Amino acid sequence: TGKQKTAQARTKRESIYIDLINEMQSLPPQPIKTKADILKEQLSQYGFFELEKVKTLSEQSKVLIIEKIAGSGLPYAIAMFDYLQFIPYLEKKHFDSKYKLNREVSKWFDSDKEGRAVKGNISSLLKNTTENKDRYTAYKHKENVIKDYELLK
Repeated sequence: TGKQKTAQARTKRESIYIDLINEMQSLPPQPIKTKADILKEQLSQYGFFELEKVKTLSEQSKVLIIEKIAGSGLPYAIAMFDYLQFIPYLEKKHFDSKYKLNREVSKWFDSDKEGRAVKGNISSLLKNTTENKDRYTAYKHKENVIKDYELLK
């Protein structure tokens, strides 16, 4: 009858479901990637760890600098990248336009798609800029990034 077939189908689905749960429970838990882990992977692809000021750091200091950059927001990150000479390195080695660089760096920090905040923060570091310094504040982090770097050396 129809009722028997429905009950059999349900029992079969329940059995498959229980098998699936048991299988999932036997798998080792997958580590959750932190913001710093994700950023480290992205920076590695673009030669961050080849930079002179980064190469000289201990492994522990490299971990700490990535955690600091990942946890301090875009303006701080741009100021640190500038201090470490990462921005000119990216321009020379990886991007044929500032626009492409801005968009890629923006992705690393889940910022705007067009990279406007990256561009604004890079510009804020220049002496003769017309950039809105209330909105783009990387320039305010210049001294902090130097202090932070010196503490890691």
